Amino acid sequence: MYNIFSYIWAIIKNIIVLFIIFLIFNQAYSSFETIVFCFLILIYISISQFFSSNAYAQMTQTLLLTERIINLKKLFNKSENENSLNPDYIENNEVDFEKEEIKEAKDRMKPHVVKFYINSVFNFVIFVVCIFYLFGEL
Repeated sequence: MYNIFSYIWAIIKNIIVLFIIFLIFNQAYSSFETIVFCFLILIYISISQFFSSNAYAQMTQTLLLTERIINLKKLFNKSENENSLNPDYIENNEVDFEKEEIKEAKDRMKPHVVKFYINSVFNFVIFVVCIFYLFGEL
C-alpha cells in the first residue's frame, strides 16, 4: 500500500513540475527568454536524469557483483570441502544468509526502480516540451 502512494506522489510531483514549466514558458515575453528557459530546463533535466541513472546503475551493479561473489564463495567452498580432511570445515550457512540478504535488497530496490522509470518518462515529456518550444522560437 505504501508503494502505491509513493508512486502516486511521484506522478503528482512530476505533473506539478510539468505545470510549472508550462507557466515559465507562458511568462516568457520574447524569443530570447524562451530560448534561455529552454536551455536552463534542459540542463536541469540532464543533471536530474544523470544522477538518477547513475544511482540506478550503481545499485544494479552492486547487486550483480554481490551475487557473483556469493557464487564464487560457493565454488571455493565446494573445492575446499572436497580437498579438506574435515568436510564440516566450511559451512554453507553464511552463503545462504547472504543470498537471503540479496533477495531482500532486490525487494527493497523494486519501488525505487519503478519511481526511476516514472521520473524518466516525465523527464522525456519535459524534454519534448522544451524542444517544441525551442524549435517554435527559432
